[in-house]
Amino acid sequence: MSLILLLIFWLLLATVFIYCVVHLICTNYPVPFWTFVDRICRRFHFLARQEELRNFVQDLIDISVYAGLEEEEEATTPSAESVVITVYQNPSYQNSN
Repeated sequence: MSLILLLIFWLLLATVFIYCVVHLICTNYPVPFWTFVDRICRRFHFLARQEELRNFVQDLIDISVYAGLEEEEEATTPSAESVVITVYQNPSYQNSN
């Protein structure tokens, strides 16, 4: 449990640090920073308009979804190595209520 809390603490600390750095950059150098952000946005819009790239990304999504469905089917289909565990209630078990 303490490992999870430690991880959450460090992620929160990193998030606050990144927020402060971006805030300082925006307040001290607003024009170069937002020009850089605008260039990145334009670049991604340009890439989104390219048909080949869009088809490639869609193929990757389809492959990952198909692979996920195959894994799911394999997990739910019983095989020769499957073990069936049957649980019966113990008749001698007494509820303490």
